[in-house]
Amino acid sequence: VAVSGNGTAASPVKTIADGIARVAEGGTIYIADGTYAETINIDGFAGLTIIGEDKATTIIQPTTTLAWDVGGYGASRKTVLRVINSTDVNISGLTFDLSLVEANFLWTGVYWDSTGTVTDNVFENNQLPDASGGYYEFGLALRAPGYTDAARAGITVSNNTFQDRGRVFLHIHDFLDATITGNTFLKTEDDFGYAMELGSESIGT
Repeated sequence: VAVSGNGTAASPVKTIADGIARVAEGGTIYIADGTYAETINIDGFAGLTIIGEDKATTIIQPTTTLAWDVGGYGASRKTVLRVINSTDVNISGLTFDLSLVEANFLWTGVYWDSTGTVTDNVFENNQLPDASGGYYEFGLALRAPGYTDAARAGITVSNNTFQDRGRVFLHIHDFLDATITGNTFLKTEDDFGYAMELGSESIGT
């Protein structure tokens, strides 16, 4: 993992969490090929780019989860990618594999009152069997209750693969203007669920 910002050369760090702790706003974190047993927590950034070397071989496979801890949800909802109260957060070139933490009320990621892009990633393995009570497994939650109809949070989700994501792959609500393009949504097992929910005050293309 390496960190770069303000035109400086990338400097190495040991973990993704170290990179987030050290990167300046507007900077970039480069993640080399490998499997990372980490979560990603981004809170209060004005500009941050995270780039994986190759989505096929740069894998986020957490063994723990993060509480949403926002919007009154506390620890009742979990995620492995948490982007909160941030602008221009761009994530690309990663595989998020939730096979070690699959659970109800687990989201791969949440963008809350945040803007940015999610491009050219793979999101896989959070699908519990319906027969065992699997129903509330999710992909990305994109929500912006702190914005308004006149000033919406803009998020682009493009060229990603969402595989075996449970109930809803993209869960979009509140004052968002979402651009969804070029994504693949698929299931390899017989399991209830659908690609997108565009609800409440949200709009999108």
